[in-house]
Amino acid sequence: MASAPTHAYFFSIRLRIVLFAGMALVFTTAAFTWLALRQLDERQGAALSEHQARSAELAKRLFQQQSARLQSLGTLVADLPGVRAAMSNHDPAALARVFDPFWSDLNLTHGLDRVAFFGLDGAGLAEWGMADIGARGRELARTAARAEMPQYWLECGVKCLYTTAVPLVEGGRTIGAIVLATGLQDMVLDFRRLSGVELGIVVDAATDIVGREAGRPASGGKVLSVSGGKAYEALVNSLPLHADTRQTGKLAKSPGQDAHGPVFELAREDRHYRLYNFAAPAPGSGGVKFLAIDDVTAERREMETAVRSSMALGALILVLALGLLYLLLRSTMNRLRQATTALPLLGEGRYAEARGAFHLPRQHFPKTCLQYRDEVDDLAELTYALANTLEQLHAESRQHATSLRAQATQLEQERDFVAGLLDTAPVLILTYGHDGRIRLANAHAVRSSGLLGGNLLGQSFTGIFMNDLQAEAHAVLLRNLQPGEVPHSEGSFERADGFSHDVIWFHSSLEENSGEHLYLSVGLDVTDFRQVERNLRLLSEHDSVTGLLNRRAFKREFDTLLGADTHGMLMVFDIDEFKSVNESGGHEGGDLVLAECARFIQNLHPQPALTARLGADDFALVLTDISPAEAIVLARALNHGLPATNIENAVGMRARISSSVGLVMFPEHGGNADTLLANADIALSQARVKGHGSWHLYTLDDPYREAAGRRAYWREEVERGLDKDAFVMHFQPIMNIVSGRIGHYEALIRLRGQDGKLIPPGMFIDVAESTGLIRRIDRWVIDTVVAFVARQAPDIKIALNLSSRSFDDDVAYETMQAALARHHLTGDRLLLEITETAALANLSSAIRIMGKLRGLGCAFGLDDFGVGYSSFQYLKELPFDFVKIDGSFVNGLTLRPDDVVFVKALNDAVKGYGKATIAEFVEDEATLNILREIGVDYAQGYLIGRPAPNLL
Repeated sequence: MASAPTHAYFFSIRLRIVLFAGMALVFTTAAFTWLALRQLDERQGAALSEHQARSAELAKRLFQQQSARLQSLGTLVADLPGVRAAMSNHDPAALARVFDPFWSDLNLTHGLDRVAFFGLDGAGLAEWGMADIGARGRELARTAARAEMPQYWLECGVKCLYTTAVPLVEGGRTIGAIVLATGLQDMVLDFRRLSGVELGIVVDAATDIVGREAGRPASGGKVLSVSGGKAYEALVNSLPLHADTRQTGKLAKSPGQDAHGPVFELAREDRHYRLYNFAAPAPGSGGVKFLAIDDVTAERREMETAVRSSMALGALILVLALGLLYLLLRSTMNRLRQATTALPLLGEGRYAEARGAFHLPRQHFPKTCLQYRDEVDDLAELTYALANTLEQLHAESRQHATSLRAQATQLEQERDFVAGLLDTAPVLILTYGHDGRIRLANAHAVRSSGLLGGNLLGQSFTGIFMNDLQAEAHAVLLRNLQPGEVPHSEGSFERADGFSHDVIWFHSSLEENSGEHLYLSVGLDVTDFRQVERNLRLLSEHDSVTGLLNRRAFKREFDTLLGADTHGMLMVFDIDEFKSVNESGGHEGGDLVLAECARFIQNLHPQPALTARLGADDFALVLTDISPAEAIVLARALNHGLPATNIENAVGMRARISSSVGLVMFPEHGGNADTLLANADIALSQARVKGHGSWHLYTLDDPYREAAGRRAYWREEVERGLDKDAFVMHFQPIMNIVSGRIGHYEALIRLRGQDGKLIPPGMFIDVAESTGLIRRIDRWVIDTVVAFVARQAPDIKIALNLSSRSFDDDVAYETMQAALARHHLTGDRLLLEITETAALANLSSAIRIMGKLRGLGCAFGLDDFGVGYSSFQYLKELPFDFVKIDGSFVNGLTLRPDDVVFVKALNDAVKGYGKATIAEFVEDEATLNILREIGVDYAQGYLIGRPAPNLL
């Protein structure tokens, strides 16, 4: 039985749009109105928090002003004639005679309620006024006298009194204290005058304003006073009867109210009030609170007016928006009805009628005016376009068929081009299926395979172009190959004629129309490239002169040999006086000697497992399963058995070439190549010490090993200090003996160790000089000292030490010149100290560099004078300004008279050349007195001051 047709009610789109748009406008207007009210509420809360903070700050300033006033009055009272004498004598009667004439004025004019005088022990001497300050006044007086500072206290009973105890000092000692007390009524009136807010004082608060029991005061305690009269006091006491709990809850959450107490709002008749309390900012005010009362009637009325205006404006905007929306939709909906009439005609193929049924709106304005369009206009144009398109489909289908035939012809041409490209490309191109049988192969692949007959089709791809291991890896690669991926692999195959090919393959997946998957492999023949690469690798791992392994390859092969648990001997030797061979025979003769040495060690018996050239004339050979005795025999053969006859013509002389040999056993002396080579170098150094043609067998207790280890350690520490900025400067004062004033300071370098402790320079300077790191240290010292001097007073001068390396070239001078320019400093504030050894190492260069540095304004001093080998003549030749007498002579002046004579002779000789003298290691007054008698100008030592990071 057929179901009865259902009747669908018509619901106009126009009505839907107006209805839903109206609802959206209602919600939007309500939301904006709510947001505006919320922002107004938040601004009011923020303003309230700021008002609370200002009230508390104002009360704090009023208390500070009251404290200052009471302290001034206390000082005034103490300065009254006779007060201090009466206090010193503990004479109450005299105190009364002195103070009685002034009490009335202080009470009436300055508002003091109580003045009391206490002795040093807190005993009361005299007091004026009716207010009772009780035991608290005595305790304040005792505390003020003991601390010699004013003390303050706020205490409330029947009345709140702010008490100040001012200590009384006479003749540099405290003789008692004066206690002054005043009420808070003036402060309350000042608060009202300055803030416009009424203020009440509440004591013994047990609960908060909000939630207190009925009949109790607003603060939960006793109301002492309220500005504004009885009306405000009654307002506070009757607070719970008209509590606006909703408003209170909102204001209590305002920012910052936790620090000042909750806020409470109430209404009285047609007035609104806001109350909040905060602790009195004074000592002793634990139970005292200030209650602020603000009349906010105007603010509340302004807010209510704003709410009503916002709601009225929102309703007006809603009505206007709905009316405007209806007017805008009217024309559009009429044209949309035309569209519902025209579209069915397109489905029936009546294209001309469809174009005539859809009319565009009339133009009510001149064509020069700006015209607008909407989606209905687009629908009209679409109707016209669709009708035209359907009429042209048949003609376009014919044109499309013609185009397909042209494309087929073009594809045939492209196929022929691709076939020609495959046959001429210098790469191997093959396709094959899942079974691995080749379906297509280009000409280059056929030629590379070397198969007789040249037929690859049907052959196995991996069987021809890969070995067994490569074939297994290729099968795994194909199983994991995803569409779009182009992985690559490397392979090699050998042709029937024995020629081998290295190929890099690129693989991808293809899909035939039948759905069968095929694979495409494109191979790049890199045989020639691999051969060149092998030759380059051979050159990179072998010495070009001798053909032996170089150091890097030797270490790698040696580590591999050690990993096989092998025992044997490492021998390292160098050719004695090889520099002479190069000088006499040139580099060609030297290369010939090296080549002959390489052939000699390769033909030794037993034959070495590894041979290498480690450096210029350093060689290494590894012998396995050999005893130390047998190794020593070979070492002796190397000492004097190197060939000489074959190189006579090359070097221009006939002489036997000797070598020094160092031996280490493995694994006894090391488990890796680096350790064994380091120990072999130690043994080789010991052999060189013995003389040419010597050998040395390394032992674990070799003393040179410890020294080398220390040198390596300190070199690493110095490099760490330079890289990690671990160096620090200390400064030791140098005193003018005659005047007793500090003449200047000496900068002394220190190294901060990894444990944080400071390391003196004697531990690392020698290593820094021998390794060349002293140059970097000198540059760091110059930069650091110049920057330090630039931060000091203009009369401060600093002396710094420079090494002998600083006088080899212009680097130190250029560093000093740049540092002085960078800090806008002149060199006359720097004193440069050098040792005799540094000055005489290269005398001409030293004189030149010193002259350039003196041109910057720097002065020079000769350090450690008296222990070197120079004559006094150098004092005349070198531009020194002062001479520092070595501390080894100064340290024993009080014990060795001979040193006194020697120091006096040195001092007189230096003075004869017009130089100043400085004595080091001055550690006691007796030594300083001797130096003063001798006539030494300056003294430096622990007696004057120890080195420190800051100046005295």
